Order: sequence, then C-alpha cells, then structure tokens
Amino acid sequence: MTASNGLSQRVIGIGDGAIGGSVYTGWSFNINNNLTTLNWYRFDGTETNLSASFSFQINTWYHLVAVRNNSSNFSMFINGLRVYNNTSQTTSFNNVNSDPLYVGRINDGSGGGGIKYFNGYISSARIVKGTAV
Repeated sequence: MTASNGLSQRVIGIGDGAIGGSVYTGWSFNINNNLTTLNWYRFDGTETNLSASFSFQINTWYHLVAVRNNSSNFSMFINGLRVYNNTSQTTSFNNVNSDPLYVGRINDGSGGGGIKYFNGYISSARIVKGTAV
C-alpha cells in the first residue's frame, strides 16, 4: 500500500459507511488524514477505535496487517513490526448486516462528502480465516 496525503484513507473494510444518514461501518482498516495513525474502526451504534501512531511517508509502499488470533487478542503490524497489541479486545468484528466488502472505498455519511476513494495504490489485499501462509 502507498498513500498520498489528504483525506482519511480506508484500505479495506466491511460496510458502506452510512445507513439512513448516520455513520455505520461494520469495520474499517484505515490511515488518518495526516498520515500519522493506523486505525481499526468499528461502529454499529457503539464505537470502537483501535489506533497505532506511525509516520507514513507519501509515495512509499507499506505492508499493513491486522490480526485477531483468538476471541480477545488483536494486533496491527506495519512492515512486519507490531505497532498495536491488545490482549483484552472483545468487540465482535462479525458482519452482522451482510454488508459488502470494499477495498479502498468508503461512503462518508457523516456530512463529509459522499464516496471517497483511497488516494494511492493497494496491492494484494486479502482476508484469511485460519493460518495465513
């Protein structure tokens, strides 16, 4: 993944971003607008925002990984370095509304300007249940 500066950038996520005018996201893996934070965000009436500080550089490729390896351990990695670890994260990330999966796209329904696309490149996005090889 390589990003350009500007708006918050969704890398991958489930949920369109807005339902009935209110913000809704099944889950979203994104980079904030000033390229200083990697976020895992969940909102379905209750907000969960897990974040790691990191200084992303524009025009630079990064390998981003989010791992949930049991019912309560959640980690995020950038280029193989663990930047976030929470051993008591019990929020469900299940897709309860059968929302579509989007890569590099979100509908910002919070008064923020409609559909936004990732400003950069995304390569080899994947979701693995079980052991990633």
